[in-house]
Amino acid sequence: MVLSFFRPPAGSSNSCCDRGAFAKATELKNPRYVLFSLTFALSATAMVIGAGSYGAAAAAVLAGADAKAGSSSNWLINAFSFLFNATFLSLPVLSIWVERGQWLVPIFAQLVSLHIFLCCLVWPSRTTLIIAMPFGSIAQACVYMNQGAYLQSFPKEQFTPLLTGTVIFQAVVQLIADILPKSGTSGAKLWAVVACIGYAWPLLHYRHARLQRAVAASSLDASSTSIS
Repeated sequence: MVLSFFRPPAGSSNSCCDRGAFAKATELKNPRYVLFSLTFALSATAMVIGAGSYGAAAAAVLAGADAKAGSSSNWLINAFSFLFNATFLSLPVLSIWVERGQWLVPIFAQLVSLHIFLCCLVWPSRTTLIIAMPFGSIAQACVYMNQGAYLQSFPKEQFTPLLTGTVIFQAVVQLIADILPKSGTSGAKLWAVVACIGYAWPLLHYRHARLQRAVAASSLDASSTSIS
């Protein structure tokens, strides 16, 4: 299902190196696209940092708690590894709103689940580390589903250069992240704050949706007037 979201729509360029396609991709300068791509890049990077910090958090929380601390942390880490990658559990539900074009649900699902996941690592405990598992999985499903699916809200002939743009954003953000704290509580706290930038994305999308509805309504009124 996710793969179908990444398949270039009919009429789009199939080459990510087509200079002509990039020259014609006017949406690359659209603030809504720029903010979406930046949010994707920040979220994907935060997911990597959070996943990398989970094992150390589990070991630190459980160390010395009981005689079986080592086996308990191994159980947590193994369960996290499975659930974090079990995106097939949430994708069917999320895709319902994607197929209806109701983007605000998967957008907020991505932002909120990501922050819950990171906050669980900022304040690690047995309880929060267990809570982090399903929310990490939902966040990962949303991040990579939205990367391709949300581009359907832009002109289909620009799909390939726009998708390539998201990859470029991700590469740049991860290069910058390499010089910042990227492990443990400090890394999770930093990226929980940085990821707040993403909450401007649904605001711009809502504005775009309102403008689309206003244009559709005015077109309908104009056609009704001409018929009468």
